[in-house]
Amino acid sequence: GRDVTLPEIHRDPNDLLFLASTGGSTGEPKSVMLNDNCFNIAVHQLMHSDLPYDGGDRWIRLWPLFSATAAVANNHLPLCAGMNMLIRPFPVDISDFDQIIMYAKPHHMMLIPQLLDVLENSSLIKDVDFSYVKSVGCGGLGITKQFEERVAAFFEKHNMSCFLGFGWGCTESSAVAAHRYDRRTTVIGTVGAPLVNTIVSVFDPEDGHE
Repeated sequence: GRDVTLPEIHRDPNDLLFLASTGGSTGEPKSVMLNDNCFNIAVHQLMHSDLPYDGGDRWIRLWPLFSATAAVANNHLPLCAGMNMLIRPFPVDISDFDQIIMYAKPHHMMLIPQLLDVLENSSLIKDVDFSYVKSVGCGGLGITKQFEERVAAFFEKHNMSCFLGFGWGCTESSAVAAHRYDRRTTVIGTVGAPLVNTIVSVFDPEDGHE
């Protein structure tokens, strides 16, 4: 990079940045247009919560980047926080996920429930101390109270002081709008509390009354 002049980039933060695919959980699957502001506001909210995101941490990225959560919270966030991102292709055969974790030793993991099942049932990590893990997020599918209780027992067995990160959001919000970000907001069966500068309201779908 010596003696190389980089071109100045003039970008309107309202310009289209990313077309995210929805899962169709609330209607027909569609593409949602997200701009720079959508990405940066979501990351700002997560970085100004009480989640232990520190520069130099190792973050393992597995999800393909077709969803807003994957692109924003699993890709843009660790880069903005100055973390070392370990990029691994999403495993077709998830049975070797325990081997990936043993090799990568990540501080942060954002997973789907099936990958937590692999860790829970693995003989490879049966007696491994995971006290270095700072956060474990889970998304993509709904989870049950029984699953959460199993995960909490797994965390305790492996000396993990973190909790299962879980939240609520939609593609249009770029990531989560409510999240568990400390012990107070981590209650089994709930999705945590609203993030920074987020107002949550409940409306009657019949008449729109709040």
